Amino acid sequence: MTLPRVCPDCSGVADGQRLTHDETCPIGRGIDQVCADDREWFETHPSAIDRWRRITPAEIVELRAMGAVAPGVDPTRWRVHITWLADGVRGRRFGP
Repeated sequence: MTLPRVCPDCSGVADGQRLTHDETCPIGRGIDQVCADDREWFETHPSAIDRWRRITPAEIVELRAMGAVAPGVDPTRWRVHITWLADGVRGRRFGP
């Protein structure tokens, strides 16, 4: 039996590949902020198709909550590769 994947800061529960947070959740707000920063970056770099940046603390917590980081792995030095897919649509990949 698989345990439900939940946010450690709110009542958010994962639904497939996404963890939906409560409006007041600091982790959810951190994810919203980093996504807004990525969107703004692509708006100011209209010819770019991808962006590399450091992972944020909110992303680390969310990845751990989703079970995407193995126990004993330290993702604090990971990079995030954001790919522009279409207007308003971006993909994120995490790794060393």
